[in-house]
Amino acid sequence: MDGDIQTGTKRQIADDIVIDGILVFKSKELVTVERIDPDSERPEYQYLVSSKLTQRQYKLRDRDLLIPLLPTLYDEQPPSSEPLPPEPLAPQRIVMTTKRRSKAVPVTLVVLLVLIIGGILLLTLSKKKTETGSTNSTVSTPIQQNPSTATTAAGPVPTATAPVTPAPSVTPTAGTVNLQTFYRLQTDMSYDEVSMIIGSPGTVTAQTGVKTEVGSTLLYTWPGSPNPNSYVDITFQVQKRASGLVEPVMITKKQVGLE
Repeated sequence: MDGDIQTGTKRQIADDIVIDGILVFKSKELVTVERIDPDSERPEYQYLVSSKLTQRQYKLRDRDLLIPLLPTLYDEQPPSSEPLPPEPLAPQRIVMTTKRRSKAVPVTLVVLLVLIIGGILLLTLSKKKTETGSTNSTVSTPIQQNPSTATTAAGPVPTATAPVTPAPSVTPTAGTVNLQTFYRLQTDMSYDEVSMIIGSPGTVTAQTGVKTEVGSTLLYTWPGSPNPNSYVDITFQVQKRASGLVEPVMITKKQVGLE
């Protein structure tokens, strides 16, 4: 290597130098030899150089240092005796910003306003219903004259009135279920109560377990009326009553096509 390296000589780093996994010198970095002090164990490491990356001093070898290709570019320029003119200040644009202070509306106030508005709407609706009901009640109906007393210029005119026929009640066929009977059936009724209301024992269409075993389920089906394609499914579960009686108890019901 160049034997002119002395204290104060400037050289370039040949390649990146990494010590303990840390980059301490970059390739082509310009450094200054601060002192020549050969290492006692490895004499080839003799040039003491400071790292700009770690701010520490390290000893380098001849092959770690290169002569700069353009020394004049790396030499420090002597300070000029003439002061440099001040750089003109770029015009600054002053932007006025106005911070809007957000006002947080308390949740309690919002809830109170919603309740007040809801109350006003309910009062308005109830008032309208009341006014409508009173209007309907005050509408006068024409007074029907007795046919025997209705007269015209030509004399009495008899009027005919049609007889009112009451609507027939739907009576279920024996052993079937209509819609009225279906609504009479309530959960927690025993099988005996249900079959008594319907008037027939029904047909078991599905079963899990034994009829006398608590927890077993039984699905009974009854035909519906007056639609011949209608039917009712009622599920019973064998339960033990507080009195100690074990019997099927109605838990669900379903109807299809009842009228």
